[in-house]
Amino acid sequence: MTFEQILNTKLTDDHRAKNIEDNFSVLFDAGIKERNYSNEQYVKLNRLERLMTPTAPEIEGDGYDDNGNICYDTGYCPNCHKDFEIDYEQPKHCPDCGQAIAWEEAFSK
Repeated sequence: MTFEQILNTKLTDDHRAKNIEDNFSVLFDAGIKERNYSNEQYVKLNRLERLMTPTAPEIEGDGYDDNGNICYDTGYCPNCHKDFEIDYEQPKHCPDCGQAIAWEEAFSK
C-alpha cells in the first residue's frame, strides 16, 4: 500500500484500520520525514496518526444498578461523536471516521 493510498482510504472497519496502521508504521520506519511530501500530505498524515491513536470515548448512563453504581449504556466516538450502544457494540475503530477507540480507558476513569 502506498502513502497516497493510505491517505485516501477511509477507515470504516477494524480490518481496514489495522491494515492502514501496519502500513503507516512501515512508512515511518522508511524515513517518511525525509521524503518530499506536500504540506497537504503532511496534514493528512498527522490526521491519520491522530486517528490511529486510541482515545477514550465519552460514556453516559441513564440508571443505576442494585448497588447504586451507574449503568453506562451509551458511548460516543471521541472524534465524530457517533453513538454506540455499549451493551452491543464496542468497535476498536469508529465505523464513521476511523478513530481508534480505547474503551478500557473510558471505564477506568
